[in-house]
Amino acid sequence: MKKISFKLAGSFFILILFIEAILFAALYTTIVNTRINEEIRALQLRGNSHRDVLEKHFDKRTIDHVTLMETEARTNVIITDQNRRVLRQSASGDMTEHLHFEEKNIPRKGTALSSHWNTSKYICTISPIMNGRETAGYVFMYLETSSIKALVASLTKRFFFSFGLTGVLTVAAILWFSRVLAKPIIKLKETTESIKNGQASIPLDIKRNDELGELAASIESLSSNLSRLQKERNDFLSSVAHELRTPITYIKGYTDVAMRDKLEPQARNSVLVDYPRGSGQFKHPC
Repeated sequence: MKKISFKLAGSFFILILFIEAILFAALYTTIVNTRINEEIRALQLRGNSHRDVLEKHFDKRTIDHVTLMETEARTNVIITDQNRRVLRQSASGDMTEHLHFEEKNIPRKGTALSSHWNTSKYICTISPIMNGRETAGYVFMYLETSSIKALVASLTKRFFFSFGLTGVLTVAAILWFSRVLAKPIIKLKETTESIKNGQASIPLDIKRNDELGELAASIESLSSNLSRLQKERNDFLSSVAHELRTPITYIKGYTDVAMRDKLEPQARNSVLVDYPRGSGQFKHPC
């Protein structure tokens, strides 16, 4: 492969790799954030569902029933009173750190107390249990972030595999396209080298409707013109040589006569001066 192919392939590869990296990063971030938001939303909806039940019957039996339901799910629940004292929780373990949240007006639809899935053990949502306009208690829903981390890790592996596969296919496509694009350029270069070395009228089998096609046509025209000029030059030199050959022969003959030692001066003058000037044409003296 010629140098131009490597340059074209390298330039295209760097540009496409940069674009693909940006697109993959944006897509990866979007998918991960969307998936995490869906988990938080689902957790919030589950807490609101329990809250709706508890608002109708906020007693020990209903609290036990809600807690029992969560023991078989991958989520956990803590139900507290209005002072955030734990009334019941579905799993043992220290999940009470979120109970001491800063007091604020929590909307009825609830909110997320912790969504830092990459640094926390749980993500947590809260749904207030209302009794009229008064807050009777809270439903805290928990989801271990290990499942989210496993999901993100799986997505990361798939994205890296997809990015690597896309990179390999991109390299193959770029190499192929660069060879296709470089082939006519290399042929034009070889043709100009041949013209420089004296070859002329070299046909180029490049039929394209772009700048390369126009350049190939120009080089073909240049080659044809150089061939014509070379032929005319050779014909001119041939004609000049032919025209000069006869007088040079006469001059050589008269010179040979003039250089003869035994030739009388009168005869030499007759040959070199009188005869040629008087005759008006050259004739061989011998």
